[in-house]
Amino acid sequence: NFRSVLLVQGLGENTKDGAKRTGLTPFQFRQALDKRGYYSIEELTRILELIASVDKQIKTGKIDADLALEYVVINIF
Repeated sequence: NFRSVLLVQGLGENTKDGAKRTGLTPFQFRQALDKRGYYSIEELTRILELIASVDKQIKTGKIDADLALEYVVINIF
């Protein structure tokens, strides 16, 4: 969802044909449109980098999968 919000928020005010331009389904686009503005683009980028880092750490065995979700949630807020 963070990725979808970043894509929609990156469109700025020009949301015409936004679903097509972002590659999201119309439903995903509407959902992300409702959530834009809660986070800045910098915050969304940081969150996506955090998620990617934790995903890599799970796959390499550096972090336990059972703790990963809690770790991400704590570091987002």
